[in-house]
Amino acid sequence: MNNLRILVLFVTSLSVYACQQTGKDTVTSDEEINTWFERKEWLGNVALAPDPSINRVVFYNEYHQNKELWDKAFDYMATTDFDSLPVGEYPLVGKDLFVKVTAYETVDSSIKDYESHRQYTDIQFVVSGAEHIGLDNRDGLSIKTPYSEPKDIEFYEEKEGRNLLAQPGTFFIFFPSDAHRMGLVVGSGPSPVKKVVIKVKNKE
Repeated sequence: MNNLRILVLFVTSLSVYACQQTGKDTVTSDEEINTWFERKEWLGNVALAPDPSINRVVFYNEYHQNKELWDKAFDYMATTDFDSLPVGEYPLVGKDLFVKVTAYETVDSSIKDYESHRQYTDIQFVVSGAEHIGLDNRDGLSIKTPYSEPKDIEFYEEKEGRNLLAQPGTFFIFFPSDAHRMGLVVGSGPSPVKKVVIKVKNKE
């Protein structure tokens, strides 16, 4: 009996150790992942709302593989005054986590190509103005400009996917499988937008 208890304790210890090493919980079902996502404990004090387009399963895996970086990103979102933050690039954790603040005029979708990234996942949100963001699965698109490793970008032939409305109050997450094109016009003509993109290095 004592031997059995020792064996059970040993196996349990191994399981706990494995979870600590991988940084993952033992969530296996979509229902459990949805519950975790909707509790929003991962979001901390961020006031922005996650857009429904976010792939929850992919996000769950990415978050738990790289929890420290994601937590730093969300903490930065919660504590930064983006209205007064000037256009520019801001390192948070070297090249593993950095922020790009841009300002531009929206354009017609006919002059924007879909793009995707391999090394980084994007957290994107509009600070002022409004734009459409095109979203499609990368696997269904034809390559227009091959992947550039130094720039971490690949472009695709134009194809009409779904358009997401990006305006203040909502954030989006685009993973390597998400081809996206931002800065698309809303309404009848171009308009100014201030945009933030937080680049989170993917775990290798």
